[in-house]
Amino acid sequence: MKAYVQHCCMQQCSKVLCLFCSLAFGLYVPNQCLMAQGIEDALRYTQPNGFYTPRAHSLGISYTGIADDFAAVFVNPAGLARLVVSEFSASLNGRNISNSTSYFNGDNSANRFGLNISSIGFAAPLGGRNSRFGFAVGFGTEIDFTNADSSAGFNTRSTMLNSWVQSANPEFRDLAYSLALADTVRGRRFTPIQDSLYQGQYTVEQGRITNVVGGVGYEVNQQFSVGLSLIGKFGRFQYDRSFSEEDAFNVYRRLDPINLTDIDFQSLTTREVITQEVSGFGVMIGGQWHFQDIARFGASVQLPMQYHIQEQFSQTTIARFDNAEEFRDSFGGRSQYAVVVPMSINLGGSFHYAGFTLSVGARYSDLSQVSFSGGSQELRDVNAQIVRALVPQNRYGIGVEYDGAQSPVALRVSYSSTQSPYSDQTLQSSATMIGGGIGLYAADNMRLDLSYSRQTGTFQRLMYSGDFSAYRGTQTITTMMLGVVVRF
Repeated sequence: MKAYVQHCCMQQCSKVLCLFCSLAFGLYVPNQCLMAQGIEDALRYTQPNGFYTPRAHSLGISYTGIADDFAAVFVNPAGLARLVVSEFSASLNGRNISNSTSYFNGDNSANRFGLNISSIGFAAPLGGRNSRFGFAVGFGTEIDFTNADSSAGFNTRSTMLNSWVQSANPEFRDLAYSLALADTVRGRRFTPIQDSLYQGQYTVEQGRITNVVGGVGYEVNQQFSVGLSLIGKFGRFQYDRSFSEEDAFNVYRRLDPINLTDIDFQSLTTREVITQEVSGFGVMIGGQWHFQDIARFGASVQLPMQYHIQEQFSQTTIARFDNAEEFRDSFGGRSQYAVVVPMSINLGGSFHYAGFTLSVGARYSDLSQVSFSGGSQELRDVNAQIVRALVPQNRYGIGVEYDGAQSPVALRVSYSSTQSPYSDQTLQSSATMIGGGIGLYAADNMRLDLSYSRQTGTFQRLMYSGDFSAYRGTQTITTMMLGVVVRF
């Protein structure tokens, strides 16, 4: 077939506008165009996975029911009103992501480790111990995008190339033609490369969203306090994916010019690189009820907000043949858009007795309300897809902390669960997290904190947008945090 279409590649061919954007973790439908946005471009900014301090990390979602130190500025600023001494807090975290996948009986795994500063902050009562105001300033990592994904196997049912030829999008069909891998037969694009290729992909993601925050809490009376946090958000998301399908068993090395199989095909590879610069601004309000020193209940709301995203992307596709010939197609560009993130609600409560604190917490966000702002028909179409594909997401957790008055050690343990954001939960299961930690009092006013968590879940993704291209996997995330708190 190469001989039939090679002449067109020697001419000035118009570049196709796009290929596709493969899915990031937990996302199931690739974009059809790098210029267009998809569900994953909005969803990734609604999945916070940072816990700011080792104490909050070891208690998981249940920390919402306590919220009485610097970390309260991120989950319920009303808790700042209960500060009686000043405190400085700083912490680091190491996060390892391990993905194991299966694709056409091919088992693969990928690991990625990230180390960064979790938070640095200062919190204090305004005006001394008897003040009715408390405040906090600092920064912390809200979302860590670190991830790696690998899958490979011998696909006997489909090829990415044939999915292009069968696509309703003419740009896909023209791309296959310009790479000398398809021809026109009876007015339609055709390729004989329809199955029996060894396929593989490797994806790396990195970056983070950092929150710079200032908050204040006010004690209305001995039983009730309110709070407000102003949160500036900024960061970067980077995505790099390589995909290949190759004739590993020489299925397509044959001479048959009548049926267009003189293609001498060796491999087809693509590489996509995306960088997003992100900024936004959020507001959180909260309230907390206290019943002496025995119990407390809190609620906070993060108001709807917009992320402004500047995206740069590139994609290169190469078709190689056994006689060392190759054909290339490359494209790159920039785009700007905004993502509207819906309101989220945090609820929590805790009970304290004899040095033990039992806490519970929950977070609710209706992800079907995530949307792209703008009036284009393409964005309206994606917003309609979001309503069908995403559902309200619940997170909940329970935790126990022991911190006796005379004990040099504080102990913590927790269980948390995060519901799948998809209406079809085979695409991504609910994730469960077991956490624990220890606090060591190095001095009367200094505590060293160490925490650990292990989170597991399953997912399903696509190699490309087409039939018989899905692979399944299991993800395990282990996180350790180390921090120090100094009170004065």
